[in-house]
Amino acid sequence: MNVRTLMKLFIAFLAIIVMVLAVIVLNPRSAAAAAPTQLQYIVIPHPDDEWQAWSQVENDPSTYKVFIVMTNGEQSGYCANYGGKWSLTCENKRLSSWTGFFKQMSATDTTIPGNFTAQYATRAFPANGVTICRDDATPCARSVRAAVVQNDLQERGALVSFNLGDGDLTEPEVDWAIDTVIANKAEFGIPNLPVKNMVASFANTSDPCVKYTHPDHRNVHLALYNRTYPVPAQLGATCESPGVTGNFTKQVTEQSMNAAWGKDGAFLTNYGWLGGYSIDRYGQTQIFMGKQSFWVKTPGAGTSTLKVATSDLSAAEAALKAAGLAYTK
Repeated sequence: MNVRTLMKLFIAFLAIIVMVLAVIVLNPRSAAAAAPTQLQYIVIPHPDDEWQAWSQVENDPSTYKVFIVMTNGEQSGYCANYGGKWSLTCENKRLSSWTGFFKQMSATDTTIPGNFTAQYATRAFPANGVTICRDDATPCARSVRAAVVQNDLQERGALVSFNLGDGDLTEPEVDWAIDTVIANKAEFGIPNLPVKNMVASFANTSDPCVKYTHPDHRNVHLALYNRTYPVPAQLGATCESPGVTGNFTKQVTEQSMNAAWGKDGAFLTNYGWLGGYSIDRYGQTQIFMGKQSFWVKTPGAGTSTLKVATSDLSAAEAALKAAGLAYTK
């Protein structure tokens, strides 16, 4: 084989390498993983609560992850340094922290959405008989029926933020927001895929682990508890309940815990301004934990079959449910 032939082969080899690199640059998902085959909804009340369901979303390339946050977290006492409670400045700070968290986490877990389009607002959706109110310094100061959306350019998921009122989120509002997303997926840039499950962030009213009775968290739980959505399973983060049918526990990986909570981790970097939160990596003594447990609700034959840890509902509420009566906040 002469020198000229070798040179031609070498040039052809270089051309192939260039084409492969071009495909990777133009379509990074093709180099990382196949496109998702199912949807997953993660329902949370505030920007930062996504961690409470992290064991259900990490390292899963098969799911297109839709994170639905119900409020902008604008009532936090830590808003004092960012325009004060209910201010647009603090709302923007909370939401930019939310986006920043996902961007940073996707650097170590490439199945997490983190390469986003510019955010855009949806139309104002019909209330459908639900009172949509955000209480600020005065009751029902605002009624916001549009959402803000960011879609991942690598088709790994979407961030959807509603503005329904931090501290005054109601169960019907949560139900309305979930219904709105499910009924209008195309407007939210969400692919039409089979659904894996719907997961709610943490709430707990009794002693098995850390108590967290924040009304916004409770009403997210109650919405998933009371309604059966068109999904195969509905999960709520709660306490571990050994021996309770339908309650299971999954540990977040060391990689994700280190990426979020280690030195310069995504949680501390983006949410550190909200106070001295810490993680209980292997127990359940903090509201942010690595050992994550869930109650599970699955649809039955035309009805709902609920299997839930007793720690999710107080005895009084459970009695109301057993009697077929509605819970009123």
